[in-house]
Amino acid sequence: RYAHQVGRYPPLVIVHGTPAQRLPDPYKRYLENAFREALRLKGTPVRVELRTTENPFAGRRNKLTPRQAKHRRRMLRFKHKK
Repeated sequence: RYAHQVGRYPPLVIVHGTPAQRLPDPYKRYLENAFREALRLKGTPVRVELRTTENPFAGRRNKLTPRQAKHRRRMLRFKHKK
């Protein structure tokens, strides 16, 4: 999903994503080399940390405001009349 640099000596880049823990080691080395090249850090070790975060809102529905509920009822009623 996204990556950001958090460390300086040595540089640490954290990559956030859903399947981050399932990435193979060669791909992790590829990321380290790509960040090293992009940040112009020749000869400097770059650490890459992969983090997986669970969605805290997974499986939860938004509670509709009264106006949204009224609109939804109106739209469903119109849909069934056709």
